[in-house]
Amino acid sequence: MQRIYALADEVIVWLGVSSPSIDLFMAAFTSLRDLASRWRPTKMTSNADWPRPEWPADDNKLWVGMYQVLANTWFWRLWTFQEIVLARRAVMVCGTASINAIDFFTFVRNGFFWDGGYLKYIQSVTYRVLDNATSSHFAYTPCDVIPRQRTMYQG
Repeated sequence: MQRIYALADEVIVWLGVSSPSIDLFMAAFTSLRDLASRWRPTKMTSNADWPRPEWPADDNKLWVGMYQVLANTWFWRLWTFQEIVLARRAVMVCGTASINAIDFFTFVRNGFFWDGGYLKYIQSVTYRVLDNATSSHFAYTPCDVIPRQRTMYQG
């Protein structure tokens, strides 16, 4: 399988059927990614210039969609990670919508793991996704590790 994925030009990761919230998130993802790419926090950075006025509010339904993507069982199966780590390009498809997988992982990694990152763990939102949701239910760790593994394998 390693050789097959390493030779693939593009891998399509099917996440299953969509929901209205996932559709909202997928439709907004490119603009969210672009907005977030301008945010470069450091320990000395004030959060005064974030969030930008165009950043969706914490209660926006598109965040439910992001958490629904992160709660997908694809993230629970370690063997599936090779699809994204080894292939040249990877696309995540949910319903009829698609986004670049590495852009998504980087968006989540930077948003949650940067000091003062732009994404927050919002318990009131996560409870609308899974019963008894906690941050351990979500794919934060794969989103942190997969881009680094890609760098190791692809240089």
